[in-house]
Amino acid sequence: MLLRLAISNFMIAQQLTINFEKGMTAITGETGAGKSLTLDALSLLLGARSDSQMVRHGADRANLVAEFSLDNLPLVSKWLDENDYATTDHECIIQRAINKDGRSRATINGIPTNLQKLKELGALLIDMHSQHAHHKLLDKSHHETLIDSFGGLLSDTNKINKAYRQWQQSEQAYNGLKAKLNDADNRKEYLAFQLAEFEALCIQEGEYPQLEHQHKQLANAEAFQQGCLEALNLCRDSDVNILQQLKQAHQALLPFTELSDTLQNTLQLIESAQINIEEAMTDLTSLNHESAAAPEQLVSIEHRLSQFHDLARKHRTEPSELMVLQLNLEAELEQLSQGDSDLNTLESQSKKYLAAYLEEASLLSQKRTFAAKKLENKIKKQLALLGMQNCQFNVGLTQDKHKPTSTGIDQVEFLVATNPGQIPAPLARIASGGELSRISLAIQVSIAEKSATPILVFDEVDVGIGGATAEVVGKLMRSLGEHTQIISITHQPQVASQANQHLKACKNQTKNSTDTAMTTLDDQGKITEIARMLGGVEITERTIEHAKEMLDIAS
Repeated sequence: MLLRLAISNFMIAQQLTINFEKGMTAITGETGAGKSLTLDALSLLLGARSDSQMVRHGADRANLVAEFSLDNLPLVSKWLDENDYATTDHECIIQRAINKDGRSRATINGIPTNLQKLKELGALLIDMHSQHAHHKLLDKSHHETLIDSFGGLLSDTNKINKAYRQWQQSEQAYNGLKAKLNDADNRKEYLAFQLAEFEALCIQEGEYPQLEHQHKQLANAEAFQQGCLEALNLCRDSDVNILQQLKQAHQALLPFTELSDTLQNTLQLIESAQINIEEAMTDLTSLNHESAAAPEQLVSIEHRLSQFHDLARKHRTEPSELMVLQLNLEAELEQLSQGDSDLNTLESQSKKYLAAYLEEASLLSQKRTFAAKKLENKIKKQLALLGMQNCQFNVGLTQDKHKPTSTGIDQVEFLVATNPGQIPAPLARIASGGELSRISLAIQVSIAEKSATPILVFDEVDVGIGGATAEVVGKLMRSLGEHTQIISITHQPQVASQANQHLKACKNQTKNSTDTAMTTLDDQGKITEIARMLGGVEITERTIEHAKEMLDIAS
């Protein structure tokens, strides 16, 4: 509940502190006395935009502070905790300072915040009702929230929200992969074209180095043969050949072997040299025959190497790396092809989650239909008490499985016809300001026991009514105050007399300044104020007695 509101240098209020009590609080006073300062200050504290005109003339800034108790407010406590504004004092203090240039800054429990966070918190704390302010009842999406609140369907809406998010995540994954695969179709086609060229070349493991070696051999075959023949000639065929010289050296030394042990070893070395030369000559003869020129084979190998070089240039790589590149291209194509299988899996999963969501949504829709009918009947009864016996009120509830949302498949809208003969139409288009306030009041009374909004503010919702109807409005507000905190700015004595707490706004004027004050009335003060509201300028004994009677009946 709202415990305290402190205002300084705000509009015509220089310094103002209001302590609020449980139940229903009525704020009364003459026109222009500053009754609506409370509403304006709360609106700013809960995210409304500020401007320089809100700062009292002559002051540098306006300061606003609201203190709330968090007892029995689990949703508010949870929000504060999730957004890192929680304290151990189990209370919430919102502050806002507005500079004379119109700029402002705000804090929640001493932590700087922004207007969006103030609005989020404000939606959990206070519901404001005014003839001149846009509020939740005109928002069609809020109608569904009211039905769920009345029907106790919070756990069901949490389940449907979870099922919706699960389906959305799988649907996004499916659509994302589908888009990726659509983009990959061209890539797959290109990869297949490239691999066809590789397959046509039919590259074998280690083929390119082998081709290079063979090409080098064939390209140098003639020179190689010349070398072999020259070496053979030196070893065997020339007038002075190596082999012949070794034989002569052996013969020259052979007679002296008995004279020296070292010479015996030397002769063995010469014999070994002869044997090695003979073996070398055998190899040279063989190589000479093997390296015979083969022009056709050379042309074939050159053609094959040319194919390697052409494909390598096309892919900007080395010929020796072509086989590695082919393996990489094959792996990429396989991976892209695997995506088709993954897409089918994701599509199947998405359909499964959608079916589960629709099943939950259908169950929730049935519960909403039942709750909507009960709420509709309760609101009609309350409207009759508020003097709107001829008002038709219907909860329009339709389903569309083709338009799933995070709250289900239902479209909920309150429909009214305030005059006989009219066809019920959307509330925002039919109801006038006073009618809208009374309809809102009837709705809030109907769902008060289950409402999560702890504070309701009514700004002159009783304009245009009087007598017995005004008394009913007051009783309804007092009844509503048993479950939530009510702040009512009113001109009706019948409404004010029902309040548990009565505040009176007074405007004090001097030659050079204007100030407003807010007084908490005691029993005598209540009698005097109710009498003033009943009788106008002149308060008579009769109006005093009437005021006492109204207060006695209310208590």
